[in-house]
Amino acid sequence: MKLSKPEIIGEAVQMACLFEVSSEKPGNVTPTRQFSDLSYADFLHNAVVLGRVFRNNAKARVGEIILQSVSQCVARTRTNVNLGTILLLAPLARAYYNRGKIDSSAVKPVLASLTTTDADKAYKAIRLANPGGLGHVKNQDVNKKPSVTLLRAMKLAAERDWIAFEYANNFTITFELGVPELVSNIESGLVLREAIVQTFLRLLYLYPDSHVARRTSRETALKISEKAGGILRKGGLASPSGRRAVYEFDHYLRSDSNMLNPGTTADLVAAALFVYFIQNRCDTSSPGKH
Repeated sequence: MKLSKPEIIGEAVQMACLFEVSSEKPGNVTPTRQFSDLSYADFLHNAVVLGRVFRNNAKARVGEIILQSVSQCVARTRTNVNLGTILLLAPLARAYYNRGKIDSSAVKPVLASLTTTDADKAYKAIRLANPGGLGHVKNQDVNKKPSVTLLRAMKLAAERDWIAFEYANNFTITFELGVPELVSNIESGLVLREAIVQTFLRLLYLYPDSHVARRTSRETALKISEKAGGILRKGGLASPSGRRAVYEFDHYLRSDSNMLNPGTTADLVAAALFVYFIQNRCDTSSPGKH
């Protein structure tokens, strides 16, 4: 049965969120590990809600998709665990809806068309989600009404946040590293969930997690990146010593009341998964075991 573009978008959103949280990424909520205030079930519930919201709002502007997603997640689950993922997926989904494909050429006009209304709705969504470590800035603070477009606001934040960097740079990380790395890991023989963890480690190594930097310090984020790089040099999940190192890394990241949770890296992984599932029309059969 041929799916419509809204149906493909809804399924890809659900698949990206479900596989992201269902992979044993170090320092994150997984099927076997949770935080005191967030559980695996919270993420599953949010994934179901988001799939429906993105499907039903496929024609909407980016700001509206973001606000509807956060609002409905909070209304139904009393928490929002996917703010960063929502911010990344909204322009990607709109690009696919507009062009019937998903690449940098399809995303660029979506980003260029963002307005101050999109920024206002995105700001409202961020305040509603109330993420930790947000802080305050002098120019276009999220706690105030924006006076610039959403793209301009993201460009102002691009030096301190990888999600904003993606907006400002036409989703370079997603298209030039995240998706190719995921595909490469799958083609190397890793099952999908292991390929996701390996992709997570590569992204974390190359892009010190901005969520960690906000909550702790830039130096701590860099230290964590170096640890991820050390694991990759051991082979990551492709080698016994790398697997042991991943296990130890997970314990380290959970040692300080989850302050070291690389949440932004998880969001980048979700964006790569969304693109991958769109490109493969949500088919998970090719990687073999999941």
